[in-house]
Amino acid sequence: MIYQVIDSRNFGGIESHILQLACLLQRHNYPVTIVFMRHYNLTHPLRQQAESAKIPVLTTAQLPSFYHLKQGDILHGHGYKASLFVRSYGLFSRAKVITTFHAGEIATGKVAFYEWINRSSAFLSKNIVISQAIGQKISTRYDYWHNFISLPKLPSKLAKPNKIMNVAFVGRLEQVKGFDRFCVIANTLPQYQFHVFGDGVLHELIPQHIHYHGMVSAMDSYWSQLDVLLIPSRAEGLPMAAIEAMANRVIVIATDVGDLAKLLEPEFLVPNSNWQQLSVLLNLLNKLSQCEWQKICDDNYYKIQRDYSEQQALKQLKLTYGVC
Repeated sequence: MIYQVIDSRNFGGIESHILQLACLLQRHNYPVTIVFMRHYNLTHPLRQQAESAKIPVLTTAQLPSFYHLKQGDILHGHGYKASLFVRSYGLFSRAKVITTFHAGEIATGKVAFYEWINRSSAFLSKNIVISQAIGQKISTRYDYWHNFISLPKLPSKLAKPNKIMNVAFVGRLEQVKGFDRFCVIANTLPQYQFHVFGDGVLHELIPQHIHYHGMVSAMDSYWSQLDVLLIPSRAEGLPMAAIEAMANRVIVIATDVGDLAKLLEPEFLVPNSNWQQLSVLLNLLNKLSQCEWQKICDDNYYKIQRDYSEQQALKQLKLTYGVC
């Protein structure tokens, strides 16, 4: 059994990654279970989507005891709490222990202390990072995994459908994600429609003219209504939202942080210190012809198909997990 372990209150990039990973394993007949450190909310979107996909969901209290885990079992922790748990649990069992480092931002306060313990104890597990920048923070060997998605069977749209450009922010409403920057840009470009998907401590910054959708469990039904995903982050790994957007023919522009430069062409990136240039990029995109827009969307889709599809992920997964 492969246990995907997480401590989670809401649905975000890590949860989306775990769902994609669990579904990939299930489709290829590997037994998989999602394990919550605790159930903060029985209506958690990850729990609901996993159960809809017939993927078992447990809490850590329901895990088999140390002695009942077999040599072929895998404990895979995501995030510092789950990683520390699976390493401790693995010390007393025969299961293989794997952890993924997802966070690209610099932690502060108590979280910074736990992240330090997480990095310091990394030698007790096999480790995965989702960006090279994250890998530079740990002192042990690691495998580098792209985030990945299951590609939509059909493109959600063929070209920019809207006369007024629809621009979205997807993720936590926090400073590290640049939500304050997004609000500044939205206020300076009232000619476009801005949308926010997510929740967080900067919720009160949302201007009245922005369309606020709140926390959503999946973006699948929204991508066709959007034209541009704006990522003004101060730090990142490799955002799942960016990969999903490109696969659904939504153009992505972003600050050059984390591994976004591996995903996006240079003309769709601005320096983190010069994030205001994202406004310039939006205006340039708005002037594109239908053919130019279509070309960008096609290129993005085929890039995801080539480099970030589940077929590529499956090859890496087999190497890291040591399965056939």
